[in-house]
Amino acid sequence: MSFLFCARAERQAGAFHSNVFNYVRVFMYDLFVALSFVAVLEGLFLFLAPALWKRLATQLLDLPLAQLRLSGMFVLGVGLLVLWWLRH
Repeated sequence: MSFLFCARAERQAGAFHSNVFNYVRVFMYDLFVALSFVAVLEGLFLFLAPALWKRLATQLLDLPLAQLRLSGMFVLGVGLLVLWWLRH
């Protein structure tokens, strides 16, 4: 009887590792898709309006660190909310 219990525990552990592997695989795929999308948008913006991009980058250098951090936190929050909305 203990042999059956051990076999069942091994099957459950294998299923757990399989599920974890699938979640990691999906996460990595989504991460690479997102990074590719960011690269496409950045490249498109630089290609279409390099002078505007340069001017905006110069203006960012003049902003105080607290304002940059707050802006980054806002964009991060919006991005996380959109990801949550897309997944649920």
